[in-house]
Amino acid sequence: MNTNDMADNFCQAGLEDYQEKNFKAAKMNFTKALEVEPKHLNAHFNLAILHKEQKEYSEAIRHFKIVLELDSEDLESKHLLEECEQTLKQKTEVNVIQTLVTNEQTPEVLTSAETTKGINKVADLQDLHSLSKRAIVDRIFLTKKLLENKKITFSNDFSSHWLKIWESSHFVAESEVDGRMDVLEIEGANSLFSYFLATENCKVWNTQSNESIVNSARENNRKLDLAIKSSIQTQTKTVFENESFDRIFWFDGLEENQEEILKEFHRLLRKGGIFAFSFDFGTGSKFFKSAEVVENFLTKAEGFEVFGNKKFQTQVNDYGSLSASLTKGIIFLRKKGVTKLPNLRQLSFGAFPALQDLK
Repeated sequence: MNTNDMADNFCQAGLEDYQEKNFKAAKMNFTKALEVEPKHLNAHFNLAILHKEQKEYSEAIRHFKIVLELDSEDLESKHLLEECEQTLKQKTEVNVIQTLVTNEQTPEVLTSAETTKGINKVADLQDLHSLSKRAIVDRIFLTKKLLENKKITFSNDFSSHWLKIWESSHFVAESEVDGRMDVLEIEGANSLFSYFLATENCKVWNTQSNESIVNSARENNRKLDLAIKSSIQTQTKTVFENESFDRIFWFDGLEENQEEILKEFHRLLRKGGIFAFSFDFGTGSKFFKSAEVVENFLTKAEGFEVFGNKKFQTQVNDYGSLSASLTKGIIFLRKKGVTKLPNLRQLSFGAFPALQDLK
């Protein structure tokens, strides 16, 4: 009996094991087939299928690639290879971003996903919500998958960038958003964050200065049948009624007209409501260039109390103007007064030691 016949016999035995759901024995027989005939196409294909079904995508990819080296016209293997590669990429993105969101140590440079290219440092040492943030990251990616499956185009800023996911998870966890709330996202038409909040049963309003983006968002809102309303408005003067919202979120916001905008947002928030915004901090920032500037800004936040702050730093030009001298921060401002919703946790300052006395 030649080696090819021996490999065929092992392969047939593996198929019988597979049909009987004895996957361990099936894998062993397919492997034995390759030991006697390393280029046995069916053994590689069967192992690839078995690894794929057991969610061992790296091994499945390896065997599918060998199949295609042996038979470049195998369309089924091409399709299954692409499917495995896409699934593995998504799993890697989720795992890496979860690490960035919840890790209390400073990780080494991560190269396992393009979303983490060049990241050298993440500082978030007082994370009180690590478990909830993991769950939030998972649900954001589920929302992303839903939109992609329905071929909905959403803001590229939120497609998969770890930085935006970090900000989103902090916004939700630390302001304790839930489905009872009315939420406003500034400059958020067509954003993944707004869609995520709507899938969590929040009633969502978002504004945008660009008319074409708003029109696109309105069409997407209609297709998805979600509780989202998009409109063209400026931040300094909106058409919303007094005390319309429980939460207001703004990514990379408040770089100008701070006092005027804070006054307007104070009008829009209900008592106990929260305005959370992320911002660039450091010499490369447009406005928040130093702790003194932040201190001065907070003294002007009349009618609000500051209850938390977080930051991290990246040493590469990985996101817009971010560099080694630029930090990202989030500030939470709560409108004074008693809210009808459950009280929020008090969070300590983690970003700016100079602000400790402002608590």
